[in-house]
Amino acid sequence: MAPTAKLPLLPTTVVGSYSVPDWYPVLQEGVQRGALAPSAFGDAKEVAALGAIKDQETADIDLISDGELFRRDNNRFGPPNAMINYFSARIPGFSSELRDRSGITPLDPSASLPAPVATGPLRPAPLGLVEELRFLRRYSFGPVKIAMTEPHMFARIVWDEQYGSRRVN
Repeated sequence: MAPTAKLPLLPTTVVGSYSVPDWYPVLQEGVQRGALAPSAFGDAKEVAALGAIKDQETADIDLISDGELFRRDNNRFGPPNAMINYFSARIPGFSSELRDRSGITPLDPSASLPAPVATGPLRPAPLGLVEELRFLRRYSFGPVKIAMTEPHMFARIVWDEQYGSRRVN
């Protein structure tokens, strides 16, 4: 476990996901064709995350992340949908269907992103966050953070066939 360090008054950190390495899709296609074992892609994700950690430590970033690289199983969907689709695939209540959704961002209202569909009651489930935190603590020398999509972003992006409203009762 990494030692606990005191953060400065204004700590530095990164925001968002690290770029997916060019070799991600190549490895993923190899796994899909059966030419590589799924564990090979898992090992490659660890190598990419170690690179992200080293980049941040070299830049003297105060609060280190793994770049969210463990969540990028599919290089077709960039942020924010990569994380949302990763979590929705693990949360009971979402179907496996992804539907195009536009109007998500005011920067480009016509942009269309693949969005998950809530078809049943959403229930708690393991999301892999504990494993990400353990990895970071094992390989980082200072304070670490992991990222989680906030409920507001989920509510803006997913197709809701279960609840009918974003309003909390």
